[in-house]
Amino acid sequence: MIPEIEEIRHVRRELGLTQKELATMAGVSQSLIAKIESGLVQPSYANVKKLVECLEGEKARRQPPVSVGKVCARNVVWCESTESVRDAAILMRKHGFSQLPVRRRGSPVGSITDKVLSDAIATAERPELVASQKVEEIMGEPFPQLSETTPLKVASMLLQYAPAVLVVRESEPVGMLTKSDLLKVLASEPASRR
Repeated sequence: MIPEIEEIRHVRRELGLTQKELATMAGVSQSLIAKIESGLVQPSYANVKKLVECLEGEKARRQPPVSVGKVCARNVVWCESTESVRDAAILMRKHGFSQLPVRRRGSPVGSITDKVLSDAIATAERPELVASQKVEEIMGEPFPQLSETTPLKVASMLLQYAPAVLVVRESEPVGMLTKSDLLKVLASEPASRR
């Protein structure tokens, strides 16, 4: 979708670019930009597209995407695979989490979520015994892992299918990202995300 012509001037000024700098970037003349901005000429679609792409590219260059490492929770609370389901539920309730990563000997091996717990109770012949089972007997798949430098946009797409993402640095988990963290980003002030 092509923006209003006035938007080109507004964005150019917002970025602190002169007409000449934008013209050089887009491969058009400075006089064409001056005529477009003053409304003296109706530009071709191709020229508007060039200008918009240059402005969007410059915006992106100046404001690199937010990475998952900047917004993830760094205090990963783990559940051990040999713990009881009761202990895992207590841990989840204590911290107010709806999911926890599960590890065995320091490595991620699964996940325990409110859905996993609900399903275990619903399908058990004797639901009262689920609490005494080991987490490894009912745990779900491990959470997907992303490098802490991964753009937040990629993680948000992944969170449509997974309840959480483990954030790693050189294969070592350093944080966890959930949909709740995405809400915090949306609710924060724009200047604080830079």
